[in-house]
Amino acid sequence: MGTWADVETGLQIGIRFSSGLTLTYTPDPRSPRQYAEDVEASIAGGDLSQGEGAFHLIDLLGTQAMAKEADPHGPASISWIERGRLIALIGYGGESLDDLVSIANAMSS
Repeated sequence: MGTWADVETGLQIGIRFSSGLTLTYTPDPRSPRQYAEDVEASIAGGDLSQGEGAFHLIDLLGTQAMAKEADPHGPASISWIERGRLIALIGYGGESLDDLVSIANAMSS
């Protein structure tokens, strides 16, 4: 599998690397704080807190990110708001949540 990119003008940029790691940028008008509050509300409401690999909030890059460990139903993932974009890293290549956090931290360096 090679690297691919998909661009929807004004909507989303998605890049899947040859390893399977996927990075997406999607416009999102929410502030990082509002995003964290929305995620917290979804978790509290049960929408994101069910079963293995349930979503939770973690500290990442000076904000809070939604995170999920890999489980039999899907890959590890993290997403956060930065400069008006929802950024997501998805471990389709088998990356762990710790791997994704390390990648996100390296992206900001």
